[in-house]
Amino acid sequence: MRYYIACYFALITLFACFALSAQEEVDPKQLGEELEKFLGKELMFTDELAYFYRDASEYLSGSMNYLKFDTRYVSCRIEVKEEDDQKILIRYAMGELRTLKGVTFKDARLELLRTILYDEIEPHPVIIKGEVTSPDIYGGVIQIFEVKDVERARYKR
Repeated sequence: MRYYIACYFALITLFACFALSAQEEVDPKQLGEELEKFLGKELMFTDELAYFYRDASEYLSGSMNYLKFDTRYVSCRIEVKEEDDQKILIRYAMGELRTLKGVTFKDARLELLRTILYDEIEPHPVIIKGEVTSPDIYGGVIQIFEVKDVERARYKR
């Protein structure tokens, strides 16, 4: 009897942890068209990587350390925490590096994005988790998807 009670509580705990950590999966096209509607929500979507921006102003200001990139439908940014990764991106932004192909990032999330976009054959599907924010640097008018985690998408068989 104690065994059944212990299993019951273990299942309830497991379900509660899953429910709390679950993020709402949304259609990337809908998300890209209606970013303001999803402001502040934890979301997850699967889309194709399209482009890394060379925007130097994010790095030269000294206060912002983000890599901006686009998927097919959504504009995103990801925080660059490692100083060495920031130096690589500054060199890329200033035109010293023509491409990020062959570069290695210390941050696993950045390295996965770089590998998928530059080293693999198209399409470039990726699962992105995070939330829609309205950063002060954009005057609070523009919304952008703030990336917390990145995973490799599974190909359908």
